[in-house]
Amino acid sequence: MRRTLKIAGLVLFGLALGLGGLEVALRVVGVGAATELDPLYDRSLLRLSPDSTRRNPWGRHEEDAMRVAVIGDSFTNAFANQWYDGYGQRLEHLLNLRDGARPVEVRVFAKNGTTTWEQLPLLDRVLKGGVELVILGIFLNDTQVKGDPQLETRSVRIPDGWRLELLRLSRALGWIYLRAENVRLNWTFKEHEEYLFSPANEGFRRFEGAIREFAEKTDRSGAGLVAVIWPNMFALGPGYPMQLSHDRIAQALVEAGVPYLDLLDEFRDKSPVRMAVYPGVDSHPSEIAHRVGATAIFSYLVAEGHLDGSYRPRRERPQGEQYWLGRVRQKRNRFGPPGG
Repeated sequence: MRRTLKIAGLVLFGLALGLGGLEVALRVVGVGAATELDPLYDRSLLRLSPDSTRRNPWGRHEEDAMRVAVIGDSFTNAFANQWYDGYGQRLEHLLNLRDGARPVEVRVFAKNGTTTWEQLPLLDRVLKGGVELVILGIFLNDTQVKGDPQLETRSVRIPDGWRLELLRLSRALGWIYLRAENVRLNWTFKEHEEYLFSPANEGFRRFEGAIREFAEKTDRSGAGLVAVIWPNMFALGPGYPMQLSHDRIAQALVEAGVPYLDLLDEFRDKSPVRMAVYPGVDSHPSEIAHRVGATAIFSYLVAEGHLDGSYRPRRERPQGEQYWLGRVRQKRNRFGPPGG
């Protein structure tokens, strides 16, 4: 008995010593500060939306304006951003840069928390208005069926109460907790993907049916249809764990004959902290991500002939831009990224 207690005491002492050493090391190098456990949110808490008569300034009074509709959910609705930062509004601005080009009016039809099949009534509403091009925003949770018991939140779980206070007091425990959560997420991502995008999953079957219906209805109306796949803003980087989701969505679009743009390559090397509106908590796109997405969509529409070349702006870059980009890369390679 005494031997067992002695061994247990030595183990506990070793753990305490190790945690103490880790605590000191993290504090010395400045890693694991409490703010890593706090929600990082620096946007205004007020969302300011214009009156309907103040929207679409370029095409509102133009009888020959091209009508473009963007359909989606809270991503398309610019959730947690200002209205004018949404990719639909940004896209309208880009499409009206050139004198002499036909004015374009981009209207957003989005409902938070909806799936692709739940957005079909939005499409019916859009087509009644005589739209010429429909852009369908697709996100990686669009095959989820509400109330499915097999689904769970796929983000770092931030504890509350005394547990959060304990993690804030100890950088070592906070650091260990965050790493353990990341390991858990990495283990569950693939299982989660396989379930959501399995042909046997009811949500995936509904998604495929909705895509076909989008294609059929727009074709009958004479409107064009383009789908845009948005990535998960939490997991950007070379080890992006959700490639399967993109592949299965792309396959469904190809089978339905719907042209699409996958934005993953556009975002792959960008920082999740800058691309997510609420890093570590909410993966909706930030205003920066909306701007990046809108620029990529604009370039795609012109390059693929969905819009004619008159919309392409003159490319103007300040002198020395390549020089400064080179300096940034040089500094990063030499010293590492900020905070690294």
